[in-house]
Amino acid sequence: GDAGSSSGAASAYSKFRIYKNKERNGVVERWTNEYEAVCKGMFKKETDMTLFQNMEVKTGTGIVGVIAGTFGKSGKFKVSFRTAVPKEEQSKPDSNRLTMSFRKYVFDSDKHAMRQESDN
Repeated sequence: GDAGSSSGAASAYSKFRIYKNKERNGVVERWTNEYEAVCKGMFKKETDMTLFQNMEVKTGTGIVGVIAGTFGKSGKFKVSFRTAVPKEEQSKPDSNRLTMSFRKYVFDSDKHAMRQESDN
């Protein structure tokens, strides 16, 4: 038997891009201004937010923002929007729903890595 063959199995599989689609949902707690909102419900307070920094989220009406960082110590976070979200849009119930979609690759060497592929 070849003693070294079993350790190479994981790296041999790493060329296969097998992934699981994952999704996290949260809500806008309040809009700070037209470009920023304080959100909650997507993470536990002990979650390492650096893993999610700069990841894209979408409101229920399709507006794209990015996770800008934590807010306080209770799992709340800030989302920044590239384009202004007008007050009328902010008041729509669907604008206060957030979804973050990402992929976790089964054979990724970094088990904590989450990837977002652009639709383009």
